[in-house]
Amino acid sequence: MSAPFQALHNFRDIGTSINSHDRKRIMKPHMLYRSARPDDATAADRERLISEYGIRTVIDLRTKSEHIKQARQRATPVVPLEGARTVRINFIGRRFEIALLRRLAWWDLLCFLVLFILQFRLTAISLLGRKVLRPRGLPGLCHDSLLHCQSEIRETLTILSYPTSYPVLLHCTQGKDRTGLIAILILLLLNASVPAVQKEYEESWEGLEGVREGMVREMVEVGLGEEFAGTPGEVVGEVEGLLREGWGGVEGYLESVGVDVEGLRGVLAG
Repeated sequence: MSAPFQALHNFRDIGTSINSHDRKRIMKPHMLYRSARPDDATAADRERLISEYGIRTVIDLRTKSEHIKQARQRATPVVPLEGARTVRINFIGRRFEIALLRRLAWWDLLCFLVLFILQFRLTAISLLGRKVLRPRGLPGLCHDSLLHCQSEIRETLTILSYPTSYPVLLHCTQGKDRTGLIAILILLLLNASVPAVQKEYEESWEGLEGVREGMVREMVEVGLGEEFAGTPGEVVGEVEGLLREGWGGVEGYLESVGVDVEGLRGVLAG
């Protein structure tokens, strides 16, 4: 096992992880890696990502608001990983935002719009988190993402369908939920068992141990509770059930959103 990074958290090889949990070669190792945001990675961490892991593409699933917040909090700008192509995909896109806004009572919607117009963007997002996201919990967040982030899911998986993209580092802020949903879709497509995918998902609990307190504070700032910092056991089963009930399974879902299922499977299947 490689030594841990100095300041890059929740990093792991998805292929190696799922193969160890499913006891068979589900996915090619050393292809797709996942992590929390690499913004604070040291020079040594960055050098390892290129020289040791050969990262060629970084896919960043964070929102514009998250990037704005990071820029305000940092003394120096975030530097992209030198030697790799970085692709930003605003996973919580316009369709998702509109779907959430429609769930607000009219007075909350008015308050949100006023805050947004006055450029209190993070305060507006906190209102949305408290009123809509938190009551739905992590399973509800996954459900909404499957319904309203389809173009973002297609864009992400299209990049992952090209062999020339690899090795790839996929991340969001904690590398747990948006990154986790993409990993769940891929692993279910590769016929990994639900218990094995759940174990892979749960590895983020240990992977975020050193930064969990800060992560909880960040979640509270956007209106979420500390329960969103967990890796609850029902998430993978909920996602699998939603896919089966709504689209006949993961393959039907991915085909419906325009993913090259055979291409993706051909690149990653073990």
